[in-house]
Amino acid sequence: MKSSILLEELKNAAINGINIFTALRQSMGYSFEDLAITSGLTIEEITLIEDNKLTEPQKLERLTSSVGLPLSKIQSVGAIAH
Repeated sequence: MKSSILLEELKNAAINGINIFTALRQSMGYSFEDLAITSGLTIEEITLIEDNKLTEPQKLERLTSSVGLPLSKIQSVGAIAH
């Protein structure tokens, strides 16, 4: 998916109160298992990220980079704190 289209989807998700990382995973068509394999994070860590209970920048960057989108790009749409 083209990053500009994905960023627009993420921005719309944030406006509608949807967790940005949930929207990212779903937009990419990934299950929790798919994203865990791709990112190297555990399913539990991904769940915690989607529940806003895990906010370590290194883990967030690892998750977003694994789908080809730097964390800074997601931050630029105002979906998460800088």
